[in-house]
Amino acid sequence: MIMRFYHEPREDIRRYNDPTLSETAAVFESSDGAPPSHRHISVYPKKGDIQRIDYDSMHCDPMAYVLIWPYGEPGCFNPVLSAGKLTQQLIVDYYCRIEGDRLKYIRNQQSKLRVDTYSGLADALRATANEANVRVGKLVVLPSSFIGSPRNMVQNYQDAMAIVRKFGKPDLFITFTCNASWPEITTSIHSYETANNRPDIVVRVFHAKVEHLLKIIKTKKIFGDVKTYIYTIEFQKRGLPHVHLLVGLEDHCKVRNVQDIDRVVSAEIPDPNHDSTLYNLVKKHNIHGPCGSLNLNNVCMENGKCKKEFPKQFSSVTKENYNGYPVYMRRDNGQTISKTVNGKCIDIDNRYVVPYNPFLLKYFEAHINVEICASVHSVKYLQKYIYKGHDCANLQVTVDQTSVNHDEVTTYLNTRYVGSCEAAYRIFSYNMHEQSHTIVRLAVHLPDQQQVYFTNDNAAEALMHAELKSTTLIGWLNLNNHKQTKSPYSYPETPMHYVWNGKQWKKRVKYQPVIGRMYHVSPSDSERYYLRLLLLHVIGAKSFEDIRTYNGITFPTFKEAAKHRNLLSDD
Repeated sequence: MIMRFYHEPREDIRRYNDPTLSETAAVFESSDGAPPSHRHISVYPKKGDIQRIDYDSMHCDPMAYVLIWPYGEPGCFNPVLSAGKLTQQLIVDYYCRIEGDRLKYIRNQQSKLRVDTYSGLADALRATANEANVRVGKLVVLPSSFIGSPRNMVQNYQDAMAIVRKFGKPDLFITFTCNASWPEITTSIHSYETANNRPDIVVRVFHAKVEHLLKIIKTKKIFGDVKTYIYTIEFQKRGLPHVHLLVGLEDHCKVRNVQDIDRVVSAEIPDPNHDSTLYNLVKKHNIHGPCGSLNLNNVCMENGKCKKEFPKQFSSVTKENYNGYPVYMRRDNGQTISKTVNGKCIDIDNRYVVPYNPFLLKYFEAHINVEICASVHSVKYLQKYIYKGHDCANLQVTVDQTSVNHDEVTTYLNTRYVGSCEAAYRIFSYNMHEQSHTIVRLAVHLPDQQQVYFTNDNAAEALMHAELKSTTLIGWLNLNNHKQTKSPYSYPETPMHYVWNGKQWKKRVKYQPVIGRMYHVSPSDSERYYLRLLLLHVIGAKSFEDIRTYNGITFPTFKEAAKHRNLLSDD
């Protein structure tokens, strides 16, 4: 059997990129990038039929990893972490088992879980009384809480955009990549080991470094007072993890002119006579490629051009905005760095420097790309970039069957790719993303259209409980029904002043960085879309009728109410 990666032009190259380092990884084909929940190994005895051992059996590991468990004993001990690439495979295998087991629970324990609206469930139960074969609701397969799934990433993206909507665009975009040569890593592994084969050490150190980076930015205020931040961890097919961090600064600390940009970001090779330490760090960590005419075979090259648009153009001064980013000062001052490419020594100038902050580069001694977000046009791209989803791969599997029927069977698979570092990171339950503000997601539904979850066996009971259970929207209407609790805020503003306890809104006693976000509604869902539009502006509504009321007139639809409030144009 032959397996290879291939390029599909229509796919996102940020997710469907080829591995550039040798590592052990898992690739699997499933919906939403979920690992398979049913796995086993097959044993072929000398006598008797084939036997299957489930992955959660105590006999699975000794049969699959005989070099680690040579005597077939169950359990885990030190050689597990000293088996080179076999350690990588074991960690990836364990992650797939853990995640697969979670999905197995969802399928086995909630296989009959269904969802419908309150009114839809009531109508279906009435129909069931006359026709026994009616099946109500739609099947719930995988919740959006499954980390890394497309639905989960979309919700995270919407949460991030809620912060942008409230506080404006971020000011800094920082990419921080793990360095396998950090002393914290090299001193924690044996002399005969490599960092690639100890992903457990690599991700522990990297996680600590990310936390320290945040601490320096927030508490030491190296860029000024921080208003917001959002980060997500990414594992590409390059062997080491990195973090994408967006930072928003307080108004009096914002980067407003070219002098501020030059103070924060440099895109030039430092003078080795003035600062040899910084010079060596830039040479090691922040030189792109080289690519272009200097190296046509670099991984960034596609159709004869660099995907990152290197080499950049020389610029004698910094310019404030170009397509959402500044043009950094890259003077043609003769400053170069010598590098060996394909056995040939070449000189690299400022056009190949990845923008960096001198303090952070010297402090962490790793690749740190610092960019200024100069325009609001770059915000949506950045938010979608950091929440683009799990790593993928297109695989071509070829089975040579010449010994059977002189035929060749080829299968193309669109798979998820999980490397050993990601597997270890997920096993340790580290946060894959974090943000400065808690986002409270607010329901948007029409009267009696709130969702009800139930199983086939308890539909009637679920309907009864739904009559007593409130939603964030119904709770807001109830809040406004009493003079003592009436809210002077719109629905999206409510979480900043009140706490939702699952039943009702309670006055917030202690300040917390909280933002309310209504769920996205497509314009094709007409009435609910206009209800959402009205909820952005209406204050003090006690019922759905109040939301449709304006200047003493109750309009028949939410669309009409929005139109008379001049919230939409009329052609």
